[in-house]
Amino acid sequence: MGESTTEIHERDRLEAMLSEDVRSYLRVCETRDESEQEQLRPVCSTLAHLLGGLLEGCERWNRYYWVDAIIPISTTVLSASELKVEGLMIWGQRRQSSEWIEPFSARVRISEMSGGGLSYEIKCGDAIRGLAQVPYTMSPKRAEWIAAREWLFTFSREMDRQTNPDRLKDVNVISELVQREILRITDAKLVRRIRELLVTPYEVKRAWDYGAPDEHFICWTVFEHRPSNTGIAFCSEGFGPSYPWGLVHLSGPHMGIGMDSGWFVSLEEAMRNSMAWDGPNPEGYEVQ
Repeated sequence: MGESTTEIHERDRLEAMLSEDVRSYLRVCETRDESEQEQLRPVCSTLAHLLGGLLEGCERWNRYYWVDAIIPISTTVLSASELKVEGLMIWGQRRQSSEWIEPFSARVRISEMSGGGLSYEIKCGDAIRGLAQVPYTMSPKRAEWIAAREWLFTFSREMDRQTNPDRLKDVNVISELVQREILRITDAKLVRRIRELLVTPYEVKRAWDYGAPDEHFICWTVFEHRPSNTGIAFCSEGFGPSYPWGLVHLSGPHMGIGMDSGWFVSLEEAMRNSMAWDGPNPEGYEVQ
């Protein structure tokens, strides 16, 4: 039986989330930021949800089974766009309190374009040992245990460069990126203010002054502050690969992408630097 439209949409949504989660983690690793472990948590959480969906319908995976979490034991940055995570998959069975663990490995490569596609190979379970042989209470974390002698389940996806632009031009994908950014913000007042001004994402073709003559890129307006005629947009091009969230004008003569000082690594930073925010900022935070 093939996948339903709902299942395909959910998998696409999780893959888009995983791409951005891995991008954020690799960015932190590159700068040797102390929040490396904190940024790894959403990567593992999204991997767990994605794996749960991939396992549904597999011959040796009961429909009552569910994936609870991924515990990372070893992480390796293979390149500026590729990450490998090895560890344990925790899973259980509905209406039962017991949980088990299985070896897990994932290799994820992301597109250079923020919001673009990804490729991955995800493996779990030891085919020789079989499922449900090691209860979660034992929690073995020996390095040799996480590498299965023969993998029970293997899932892979190749990056389709032809479809990446189409994925980016999907309102649902952009909306999910916005929601992921909001979930990372711990300031409740800032979150409330952002939600007050969110709009359904829409495309605006904006001039790029640092490339070929008359070059334009598509930016997605996601936030509007009408009193100042400004908003926040997401753009994967221009400054986008590193700083995809920008402050833009909603109308008038200044409708270009603007200067790099108006583009930021996160929605939170863009909001704190916008005219829509006059609240307090964290101690030591400098508005650009």
